[in-house]
Amino acid sequence: DANFMNQIKDHVTNGKIDSAQMLCVQQNSPVSRLIGKGITRIGKPLEDINTAIENAGRLEIYGLEKNVSVLAT
Repeated sequence: DANFMNQIKDHVTNGKIDSAQMLCVQQNSPVSRLIGKGITRIGKPLEDINTAIENAGRLEIYGLEKNVSVLAT
């Protein structure tokens, strides 16, 4: 959702990190959870932020793929 990303960008640009985190929690989608994980790491080295998002992405992929075998049959 482009509107979601624009809202996150506005909140972070204005220094409203808490508002950005709340928006991610309210959205409750795989993308919002990944963005939320990155937001919680703001202020840390970029490598740490990337690693946190990649790990969260792996968990999201696992959650999305776990029932795919049922669809395959």
